[in-house]
Amino acid sequence: SWPPSPLAVNVVLSGVGCLGTLYVIPHFKEKFIKARLFGIDLNKMTTRRDENGVLVRPYHGPKVPEAMGVISGMMFLVVMFLYIPFAFAHYYDKDPKDFP
Repeated sequence: SWPPSPLAVNVVLSGVGCLGTLYVIPHFKEKFIKARLFGIDLNKMTTRRDENGVLVRPYHGPKVPEAMGVISGMMFLVVMFLYIPFAFAHYYDKDPKDFP
């Protein structure tokens, strides 16, 4: 029946957002590294160290894209904008003064 339950819509959109995020992140990894938005993973054994195990500057190690939160934040906004109409759908056919 229409409108669908906001909880059901929330579950579906959350699943789509999760899968979308998992799909998009690997595609943007190299783009973030090329844009120099990365850090060096200092805790890997492959990161260059001296004979005492102290890190040697300049640091050389696996590059980790640091700005991946931008992707998940963007997906969160998309999911929220798609969800908002469903959250208030039961007010559409009522008197406007009943709207919160």
